[in-house]
Amino acid sequence: MVEPDPSAPGVLRALVLWPALFAGYATHRAHLAIAATTAIHRRLILRPTEYAHLRSFLIDTYDGEPWIGSPTDGFRFSHDKSKACWRESERLDVLLVRAGSSADLAELKDTVRKLARVGKHSMHLTDTAEETQYLWTVANAHVTRPRALPLFAGEHTSRPGYGL
Repeated sequence: MVEPDPSAPGVLRALVLWPALFAGYATHRAHLAIAATTAIHRRLILRPTEYAHLRSFLIDTYDGEPWIGSPTDGFRFSHDKSKACWRESERLDVLLVRAGSSADLAELKDTVRKLARVGKHSMHLTDTAEETQYLWTVANAHVTRPRALPLFAGEHTSRPGYGL
């Protein structure tokens, strides 16, 4: 893997490949599409051993989104999304990638989602540099200490930084 150069042209973003992507036959084609569209700088493979670990990572990933719920309601809406993203593969990848433009990434997201045939439950793509840095921090924290409880949920106004 090549270390990302902040001054390099293009857009640096994080992709989350949910377990639902790895359960189908289109996984290889999805990886080919990702490799053809982006330069992969780093890859983290999270192996959640339980559904609760996936849900915890998902809550941290979408922290601050109203549709996921809040700490006060126990992130009650996160169950629907977690169940849709979960598959027996128990594999979850987070990639740090660079692409030529945001439009290239949006097209890639659509392509991967069509290949997986599970829509938004196959892949998540960060939209901003701040989201990318936050998600990379969350992913690293989950690699080093998988948890059944969210690590950062509810702290989206003061997201921790992590050197990319």
